[in-house]
Amino acid sequence: MDLYPRSGLLYGEIYVEGVDIDIVLPAQDVYYQINAWSEGPGHDGEFNGVESEMVNDRIPIKYAGRYMVTWTASSYSAAKNEYEYEIHVNDGSKDFENTEGYRTTSVASAVGNSSGGGICNFAVGDTVELWVKRLDGGDVSPKTLTIRQARITVVKMGGVNVA
Repeated sequence: MDLYPRSGLLYGEIYVEGVDIDIVLPAQDVYYQINAWSEGPGHDGEFNGVESEMVNDRIPIKYAGRYMVTWTASSYSAAKNEYEYEIHVNDGSKDFENTEGYRTTSVASAVGNSSGGGICNFAVGDTVELWVKRLDGGDVSPKTLTIRQARITVVKMGGVNVA
């Protein structure tokens, strides 16, 4: 049996702040992974039994179970658009609708914040990622969302049953 590396809850986070990382969103209603950690000066936050993969913009799961996942993203764009953020795993192969959050940007490129979270069931080897899509503007031309700050945090709450 694989024992936890330290006592207490398992947790970990990655974050980036004070950067301007552009995420190009060519199509409406299509999710794109936020790559702020590998593009900007990403950081490992506090961790216990959870490691980061900032180079791949994700947190890998070593122990199966139910996790509380929270995320935040401060962003802006040159045009008014609506955006939806969501936690996905394994390069976007599965999404967790209970983690959605929304942001409407203004035409003045004002920085605003969006956040979300929820309880997610992860298997060993899953990778936790933050994704975004734009909800308007059509597919006529790419839209750019600029990330100023972003964070993903996971805390294992218990349970080992993974569907």
